[in-house]
Amino acid sequence: MATTNIQSLSNVRGRMTYTEFGNGDMRKQHLKAGTNRILAEMGDMGSREAITSYSEAILKQHANRKIGGYEVRISFALDELNPDNPQDVQQAMGISYLICKQLAPHSPCWITMHSDGEGGCLHAHAMVVNHDVTTDRAVSHGLSHHHVACTADKICIESGLSTIGKPAFVKKPMLWEEIRDSESYYSRTLGDTILRIRNQSLSLEEFEKKLNAEGITLQETLKADKQTGEIHTGWTYHTKKGFAGEKRARRRAGKKLADDLKKDSIEQYFTEKQAEQKEMQTEIKPVINSEAEENMMDFKGFKGIDYTKKVSQNDSFLQSFVLSEDDVMPMLDSLSKAHRRNRNSINRNRIMELKDNPNDYIATLQSDLDASRKEYMASKEYRDVLQKQELPSLYALKEIFKISQSKAQNPIDRMMNDMFAQLFAFLLDDAMTKHKQGQLKVVEEQLYDNRKAMWDSEKRLKLAQEAIRNSSISEDKRRKVCGGIESVYEKSQEEIREDLEMD
Repeated sequence: MATTNIQSLSNVRGRMTYTEFGNGDMRKQHLKAGTNRILAEMGDMGSREAITSYSEAILKQHANRKIGGYEVRISFALDELNPDNPQDVQQAMGISYLICKQLAPHSPCWITMHSDGEGGCLHAHAMVVNHDVTTDRAVSHGLSHHHVACTADKICIESGLSTIGKPAFVKKPMLWEEIRDSESYYSRTLGDTILRIRNQSLSLEEFEKKLNAEGITLQETLKADKQTGEIHTGWTYHTKKGFAGEKRARRRAGKKLADDLKKDSIEQYFTEKQAEQKEMQTEIKPVINSEAEENMMDFKGFKGIDYTKKVSQNDSFLQSFVLSEDDVMPMLDSLSKAHRRNRNSINRNRIMELKDNPNDYIATLQSDLDASRKEYMASKEYRDVLQKQELPSLYALKEIFKISQSKAQNPIDRMMNDMFAQLFAFLLDDAMTKHKQGQLKVVEEQLYDNRKAMWDSEKRLKLAQEAIRNSSISEDKRRKVCGGIESVYEKSQEEIREDLEMD
């Protein structure tokens, strides 16, 4: 494995002298003995003095340039490259030279190999002149620490060496749940809002509408890849003034928040969600036709629960209610009788199938009940998380006021600074508290709406059962009245026959 570091050099000759002899007592010993600390060296010019003089001449030629060169330090692990093995030293020196040419291909460089560090590891000091010979300008890009680490990791992997952890050029996938705690208050509020609305929405259009209602606007951005020229599209979330307590409108790119909040990830999420809904619709067939649906109570609002979980004492009746075959059979019997009495056309074969196999209808109602309870529990959990969320600390602000207080010239100034610090901290704390209360109010309203929907579904179920029971009672009463009329008619006919016989 290899580690890298880069620093700018305003004095190239001083650094080249250090890499040759060292400093302090080490330098004195080498000068006295006529030796140096160089294990091996190579470069684009004939000698160390030649490239050093070239760098100094470039600085004189360009008077406004302050940086004469850059030094890239590359260290190699002892278990991979041995400083005592000349072949390993040559391999390390070649890798270092490739890294320099990858970073600045048109700039002269010089590689110096050492093995006298504290850990005894083989390491290279690569000096790159701050001058591009093709453009006659300074090196403008490609020497940032991240780019140097990515380049070094690529070349080391190609050369059969390992890297520390994940290679720098491999982007680590970032999920919002993993990184939200390390983000700022504004980013946490924005990311939590986007994730909550995404989970509550059924389509991309609904997602955008709910974002607009929260004061967040989506804007599509286009960016071309510098190497391939491919056009990439993304999203930028624009927030209005007042969002998360901000005093101005702000924006944040989706890729800067998390990978699961980017345009491609959210579009893929809704595509998979709609595909699942279509599969559920194809699996669940309608149990009655349109004419029967008009004479039947609305059971669509009734939703089920996951009755495999333990039910606590605080749970409502809807959470612990489980449908059985006895609940469905009376409904189907009453429905069939009502339609026979009213002479309405109905698919009686389908009703008989349900009477023989009511488990299909029970499964449909139970799945709806599970979805309702899941939505209610999710909103309740989000409300609990928001209640436990702590307000941002004012430690940095207090430290700033302490510094300003220490610079005060007299006791009156210090007293005024202290009063202003306390007042400002109180105002900030009050504003953040009000903002959190506003968020809690919105979440609690949504929680109440979900709970109301659950209770309404429970009421609809009870009303439907009551209606079917009433229809069966009416059927029995009608049969009793018809029987009474027939008995009166038969009695009157007997009296008429007796009168005729007497005559």
